[in-house]
Amino acid sequence: MGAIAAAMSVTACSGAPAAVEGPVPTAQAGIVGVTWEWVATVTPVERIDVADPSRYTLLLEPDGRAQVLFDCNQGGGDYELSPGRLSFGPLVSTMMACPPDTQDAEFTRDLQRVSSYFVRAGELYLELPYDSGTMHFRPRSGLPEAALRTEYTDIFDEPVALVEGRYAGPPFVPGGAARPELELLRELHAEGDLDGDGADEVVVLLVQSMGGSGSYLHLVVLRRIGAALVQAGHAPLGDRVRVRSLEVRDGRLYGSLTVHGPEDPLCCPAREVVRLWSLEPEGLVELR
Repeated sequence: MGAIAAAMSVTACSGAPAAVEGPVPTAQAGIVGVTWEWVATVTPVERIDVADPSRYTLLLEPDGRAQVLFDCNQGGGDYELSPGRLSFGPLVSTMMACPPDTQDAEFTRDLQRVSSYFVRAGELYLELPYDSGTMHFRPRSGLPEAALRTEYTDIFDEPVALVEGRYAGPPFVPGGAARPELELLRELHAEGDLDGDGADEVVVLLVQSMGGSGSYLHLVVLRRIGAALVQAGHAPLGDRVRVRSLEVRDGRLYGSLTVHGPEDPLCCPAREVVRLWSLEPEGLVELR
């Protein structure tokens, strides 16, 4: 983090660009309101490949503010945008010490120097001045990789840590095939600010099996703590429940579910409902 602090102190002496006023022109709207992940930086003398792009993100808000994730630190600043041109005012952030493998210094150094941009095949390229390099970003759409290695609680009697998205406990009977299992569903998740702190939480679904025919679904909210994800809330959804969609809106979590009606067989839930949750200090609370 010393390198970030130094970069911040240097840029603080320069004048900040004016914030974008009014609606964003259509030609520029494609890069505003999208969370971009840093993939690589290519310069005439080196190529920096990012080990975990989800730890370095950029969001250009329509009001002229940039929200930036510098690995384990949150921050941002003003930006100025015009056709083909993009620059940032002084970028500031929290000052936590990031893991030893952090690439925050390179990310901050180059982002502060950006002078122009272009979009190709749906990906964002930020150019550094005097042909000194290009930062490559992709839109964030995938599940954060940390969710595949997070410790989950309140599902089994003891916390369990996933390995590449799965947990398999010891057999219930020595030598038997039946065992407790937990798997993260990678195809559906949601992200958004549920606690009002300005940082997005990650909402995931996990399927629990106890060796029989049951398939128990769990809804879990994960909070970003530095580069890690830590469980902040949990709601059991039931056996063989299906989730059609998840959405964070206005600080609340909405889920469209298919659950069992009074006459539905156990195999085949058919009743469609919408449920609403709030993230409170004590955990995830269902509102309806």
